[in-house]
Amino acid sequence: SENIVRASDAIVTPILPSPFSIQMLNTLVQFINEQRWSDVSILPFFSMVDRRKNLHKHVTASLRDDYPMILQTEIPYSSEIEQMSLRRAPIPSYSPKSLSGRRFIALWAEIQREMLGESEFDSYQRIAV
Repeated sequence: SENIVRASDAIVTPILPSPFSIQMLNTLVQFINEQRWSDVSILPFFSMVDRRKNLHKHVTASLRDDYPMILQTEIPYSSEIEQMSLRRAPIPSYSPKSLSGRRFIALWAEIQREMLGESEFDSYQRIAV
């Protein structure tokens, strides 16, 4: 697994708003820092977020303070997301206008923006359209 991380430009990792996920993120950041792999970006994002739960609100807010690299786009908890494995397809391919579909599209755009940089991302967007 070290070779996979070392060969990567970025590690995009979902974080559930739970104590276990917080520990996982801490461990990942510590490992990459210990290896001195400053060229490997960590791009965590919150997944399975239920904004009705106080724990989810608290965890997302406190982690954003501690880890500014957490992407802004959050993937909500949704039965629609669970259907991805049954359909064997990403939500944007079968339900692009749903909340979950729009969030995954936004997440991909945010990852591209982080990886390419703002000006290169804008150029890429003009070419892609």
